[in-house]
Amino acid sequence: MQPDLSHYQPDTLSAFEVETGFSAAKFLEENWKALLQDDIEGYRLHLAFDTGHTPGFKTGYIGIRKNQVLLCIAPYFVTQYALESSLKGTMQNILSQVKEQLPSLMTIKMLCVGSPVTDSCKLAISREYPFDPALIQVLNRTLATIAKKENATLIAFKDVKDADYQLYGPALKDLGYNALPSMPLAINKITHGSVQDYLASLSAKLRTDIQQKLSTARDIRIEEHQGIPPHLDDIYNLYLESHAGQQSQSELLTKKFFEYVAGLMPEQTRFVLYFKQNTLIAFNLLLHHQGVVLDKYIGINPAANAQHHIDCLSWIHNIEMCIRDGFHTYQSSREVYHTRNTMPAKLHDTHTLLKLA
Repeated sequence: MQPDLSHYQPDTLSAFEVETGFSAAKFLEENWKALLQDDIEGYRLHLAFDTGHTPGFKTGYIGIRKNQVLLCIAPYFVTQYALESSLKGTMQNILSQVKEQLPSLMTIKMLCVGSPVTDSCKLAISREYPFDPALIQVLNRTLATIAKKENATLIAFKDVKDADYQLYGPALKDLGYNALPSMPLAINKITHGSVQDYLASLSAKLRTDIQQKLSTARDIRIEEHQGIPPHLDDIYNLYLESHAGQQSQSELLTKKFFEYVAGLMPEQTRFVLYFKQNTLIAFNLLLHHQGVVLDKYIGINPAANAQHHIDCLSWIHNIEMCIRDGFHTYQSSREVYHTRNTMPAKLHDTHTLLKLA
């Protein structure tokens, strides 16, 4: 049942205080940790994206207080959104061709709650107090003001996890937002005692396929590095190569972003590097915290992958690493999902809610 927000009069809403800024540092890291319950995709990852200066993205942050208590931090970004990116197949091809002739017609400006570099919407709402739908109304009103200032046509909440959708989705729907399915989260619970046990749990067909692929990668050397890794220029070139080969184009991150992630989160960042002799042929950027590994970014030389199946090797290495280091959860981000989508994982739904500004 959707909440009725009509009884929240201006006097009620005026009890909330709103503040805005353009950096995650607008709010203390302690506030972020408390509201996001120490989620690894919190203050420092948002700050890395702010300072990485990704072209085509403008970031901002909304804080909402009541009785001087910070109840919510809402990260957002403003960018140009390609309409055909929401479609697949023939219609996507048609719209892509139209865009070549009429680019302005096929692109709109969007204000989006969330971040391009988080796997789900990190709308940080206090769990210490009962959820008040009026908070969402205040947030929506603030977003409408920002959208008008930015000349944005669309307001969206990006990749909302199911639990969060159940919490504040009804309030957004009551305010005119429509919900669409978004890319799911691919999560593996690590319960096996060894890689051999993990492989034994797979179907015979998949196990044989993996073993055959691994047999082509026996000469590949693997290194793991915490924090800022060596060969950063080569890593970034592999990222650019992989990004260019994606069918669905995502944001093009800067080398500074990778530097800031590793520099700001040295204890939670792990680069896994793959070498053929002395040549770097692949990298994998992982974030880890409290038993959870997030598989964030991967870059693989296409020719090396065709010969040695590095995508399969990196998956098995990560499973082995989780078992070795005691990680209980392994999650593939949307950035690596196209590489990992043949590997077994439990898919968790996410939702995108949007409306015209």
